[in-house]
Amino acid sequence: MENPLTASWGLSISDADFAKLKRGVRPRDMDDRWIFKAMTDEELADEATTDKELTDEELMDEELMDEATTDETLTDKATLDLDQGGNISIRRSWTNKELYRLAVKPSEGGTSAKIEAITWEQIQGDRISEEQAKIDAVILCKHILKCDFAAAPDYDRLLFSAFPRSAAVDSTTVQNGTN
Repeated sequence: MENPLTASWGLSISDADFAKLKRGVRPRDMDDRWIFKAMTDEELADEATTDKELTDEELMDEELMDEATTDETLTDKATLDLDQGGNISIRRSWTNKELYRLAVKPSEGGTSAKIEAITWEQIQGDRISEEQAKIDAVILCKHILKCDFAAAPDYDRLLFSAFPRSAAVDSTTVQNGTN
């Protein structure tokens, strides 16, 4: 991230949602626009020192490796790692550019897991506020990973920062029955 900001969050999530976050998602084809990748602090530090974007060839190699990995393997790995926290990197698939990072902590003694903090790229065309970054992260997790995030508000997908504000306002007005 070129212009990151970090804010505490404290969003409680279920262990099932935590497993989905840890499992992540890789693009299957060119229509898939997002990557969710679980990373340790060490992996983030290594990535920061190399500070490079993957080439098309490297992205293709990663995709081929991912195709060889079965969903069962990913599920087992996610289950094994549920006792460890870490970071969930949310990236654009074509550029591998990280736009959001969630710091997650596993459940302790039967309580729910937590997203303790969010780090986001504050300049994505327009400046992204803390509130908007959290809205974006919730929308992405709910719609791509199918997370429940019961403690988070149920945001309309049109509130995602990539949509023009006028489209979101017009859509909300029509949906609420007012013109």
